[in-house]
Amino acid sequence: MMSHEVETKLAAARTRLILDKPFLGALVLRLPMQQAAAEWCKTTATDAKSFYYNHDYIDALSLDQTQFVLAHEALHCALSHFSRRQHRVKHRWDLACDLAVNPLLVNDGLKPCPDTLYDPQYDNMTAEEIYPTIDDLDDRETHDQHIYDEDEQQQDDSDQQDQKGHGGDGGDKKNEEQPQQQDSSGGGGDKPRDEENNSQGNSNQAELDENMGGAAQPPPLSESEKEDLSVQWQQRLAGAAQQAMQSGKMGEAMMRLVDHLLQPQLPWRMLLARYMTAVARDDYSFQRPSRREGSAILPSLRSAQLDLTVVVDTSGSISDTE
Repeated sequence: MMSHEVETKLAAARTRLILDKPFLGALVLRLPMQQAAAEWCKTTATDAKSFYYNHDYIDALSLDQTQFVLAHEALHCALSHFSRRQHRVKHRWDLACDLAVNPLLVNDGLKPCPDTLYDPQYDNMTAEEIYPTIDDLDDRETHDQHIYDEDEQQQDDSDQQDQKGHGGDGGDKKNEEQPQQQDSSGGGGDKPRDEENNSQGNSNQAELDENMGGAAQPPPLSESEKEDLSVQWQQRLAGAAQQAMQSGKMGEAMMRLVDHLLQPQLPWRMLLARYMTAVARDDYSFQRPSRREGSAILPSLRSAQLDLTVVVDTSGSISDTE
């Protein structure tokens, strides 16, 4: 299939999402589609800014499966998976995010693509809830690439390369001598050096993209970019949900998800447990011991805790006076 035919398939899948699933379609519209170089993108990928795809992979998918991969990447962005990992291991977090997103799409009637991670037991669970259930040695792989983040090993390697590139007195001396040689040689003295480097870098990037047959892999997001994009995607999520509810095509599972994200309810069980733990007396007591305990005073815990049972009645059958 030619490149324009793949683009036509992607456009048709996006249009069908807009008509049939306006919530997902509105989110997909926020991701510009770019053909990626096959050297790094084997299926699809996102950096929370664009949707990257492998030409041959999209060519092999049906139109229904193409809708799935588009909505899959859009939900990763709308749920701010790129900014919620924190201290967690990247591979396990990527698995948890896919296991949280895919049931939503399957339950909404979309046809999953090959090698999709799907387990019904994770229905209506967030990535944070799924993460502890994933084993450290789980060797499963997601069908897509989450390139908005990098794991700790990649980050350490890049930091070491930066230190090698900028370290040493010899490197500083060469960098100091190079501008003097450029100034004395004349030629490009009127043009700022930064602009010259930027223009050269852009031209090299364009040549690289053309030679590789697609866009090069973008760098991971910085912390400031993650914060800004998280706010933007939350606003986009609210706008897409409002449009879908007005058209009457908002799925029940998606509606619960949006309510949970935009209007989170207080976890009353955790708050009650925190309060009861704070007031519980389960520490050493300095009260005068009883005379009947003998002459020896031994250290011991004096607990005044009680076993309580809290029941929340939501039936409405009990009045305030009762």
